[in-house]
Amino acid sequence: MSFKDTDGNGTGDIKGITENLDYLKDLGVNSLWLNPIYTSPEKDNGYDISDYKGINPKYGSMKDMEELIQEDHKRDLHIIMDLVVNHSSDQLSWFKAARDPNHPEHKKYKDYYIWAPPAKNGEVPNNWVSDFAGSAWTKNYKTNEYYFHTFLPEQPELNWRNPKVREAVNDILSFWLKKGIDGFRMDVIDHVGVNKPFRKPNKSFVDFDRLESYIKGMGKVLYDPNIICNKEKEIMTVGETPATDISNISKVIGPNKLNMVFNFDMVNTDSNPNNGSKWTDRKPELKDIKTVFTKWQSALEKEVDWYSIFLMNHDQPRALSRFGNDSTEEFREASAKMLATMLFSLKGTPYMYMGEEIGMTNPRFDNINDYKDVETHNHYKEVKEKMPEQEIMAGIKAKSRDNARTPMQWNNSMNAGFTTGTPWINLNPNYTAINVEAARKDPNSIYNYFKNMIKLRKDNPVLIYGKYDLIAKDNEKVYSYTRTLGKEKILVVLNFSEKNTEFSLEKYSTNENKINMSGAKLLIGNYSDSSQDKKDLLLKPYEARVYKLSLD
Repeated sequence: MSFKDTDGNGTGDIKGITENLDYLKDLGVNSLWLNPIYTSPEKDNGYDISDYKGINPKYGSMKDMEELIQEDHKRDLHIIMDLVVNHSSDQLSWFKAARDPNHPEHKKYKDYYIWAPPAKNGEVPNNWVSDFAGSAWTKNYKTNEYYFHTFLPEQPELNWRNPKVREAVNDILSFWLKKGIDGFRMDVIDHVGVNKPFRKPNKSFVDFDRLESYIKGMGKVLYDPNIICNKEKEIMTVGETPATDISNISKVIGPNKLNMVFNFDMVNTDSNPNNGSKWTDRKPELKDIKTVFTKWQSALEKEVDWYSIFLMNHDQPRALSRFGNDSTEEFREASAKMLATMLFSLKGTPYMYMGEEIGMTNPRFDNINDYKDVETHNHYKEVKEKMPEQEIMAGIKAKSRDNARTPMQWNNSMNAGFTTGTPWINLNPNYTAINVEAARKDPNSIYNYFKNMIKLRKDNPVLIYGKYDLIAKDNEKVYSYTRTLGKEKILVVLNFSEKNTEFSLEKYSTNENKINMSGAKLLIGNYSDSSQDKKDLLLKPYEARVYKLSLD
């Protein structure tokens, strides 16, 4: 809804994507993941779906979607749709029937959702809380029962233990596969294996054996060549799995299951260490970033088939503001390029989010009314009597989901070229300087660095499949690692500090991972005037270098 508006209603639309496919192709991307475009009352930006086979009129029509798929495939690009089937909208016909005992289809749909009787005192069944604040239970007065929701009351949880629910989901998959889409990103998909919400204390939130069987059930449709529009192509699947770790990842990915998952360890590195809350402006420590990536990169050699690399998405703040430094233009440019170097040099499939390639930043709105996100407003209401306003807003400015949702900055004209109407949310005022048009004209821009880094990755399979080895584990300023594949070896050096930093490579060379800098070739870097000494590196603030090493 924030990419490009073509009809002046202030909301991005499907035609806006179609009109900019050449921009995306030129950048070097292979696939486009679309946030939900289905019919929705939009209580949670479309993650509350009221018709899984309909297109939200704000975004266009089914004809527009079919044209997007066709034009996408002409450019050898792929469309990945967001599948939100852990929960539905309370406006979906299934739930309307389920909650109304007088509805003619009440019996059919009642068990499509998770219900519980009141506790003995007549209150909620247990003390479970919603991720969006408040109880995870809402009373349905017509049946004198409570229904369960991890998120908003308007997002009732589907009961995957009911085989009819799984059949209905497979029907949705089949519908879109026949339309020609190329895969699905599955929203909080490990939650569908949730244990009954009356579980005993200390029992796992997710029953992974059940989850595995559910995912395999979807696999029968996802990978059936008789259902897929083009029988020659492969369908790509990625799961959002916040409850899944290396110990149970094999239940989720593998043959007839998912191709890969999003793990959230990285985006939790800056949470409040005392209570785990995300609502803090605390900066992550480099040691924690190293620990997370090394854990998962090492697992790719053993327990994990494949992996997703990402620094931000629609639910996370701007990566540059969070993990980099946007306090000055020099630091913004250098740290954005440094983060891009990391993103495209680690093992796994890299994902970048709209605007990341031009160095968009958090807008840091001062007024709570400038934020539209329901999670942000619920948090504000919950803590406004408990915390100082300045502290609350500092956390919101750092972590609100709206940080990622301000409109794409296309040029320096009114509304950044996003819309001719009134944008659904305010733009970041810095669009006059930070925008696509300016970036594409500047050969040294963040955009062109992203483009070059993507090409470097595609041209060097070692950056895709090579073994990862961490260097200088305890260095508090520099993140460095090698990637090795056969007779090829790549060295990556990333200075996460705003200071000039000395980094001596010789002392980190070991028998297991020799660092031979004689004959080393610099493949890419984010400074044109880097020091030439290859053994004792003097790194500028947020400097990144990628070397091809000799194995002799």
